[in-house]
Amino acid sequence: MVCNKVRESGGEAVKMHCIIHQEALCAKTIQMDDVMTTVVKTRNLIRSRALNHREFLAFLSDIDAEYSDIIYHSNVQWLSHGSALQRFYSLRSEIDQFLKEKKSDT
Repeated sequence: MVCNKVRESGGEAVKMHCIIHQEALCAKTIQMDDVMTTVVKTRNLIRSRALNHREFLAFLSDIDAEYSDIIYHSNVQWLSHGSALQRFYSLRSEIDQFLKEKKSDT
């Protein structure tokens, strides 16, 4: 119906079947293993030890960061990779500062 309206007005509409499936195909073809490995290693360093995680949460709270924590992702749900990467990227300077304070070489 929308395509017909667009054609009537002289335009051309492109039909796409479920954009999420197309994103899934792109995610499978783009090899981001090196990026995800670094993100997962860094996130695990922060979240795997309770003391590190509590200190990180307090650090983010003290500096009034945009987010209050980093998030896990699930290998089963590929959409969560994007959420985890977006959150990690948003907190990249805070994570770097925190790891420098902890004298971590990650």
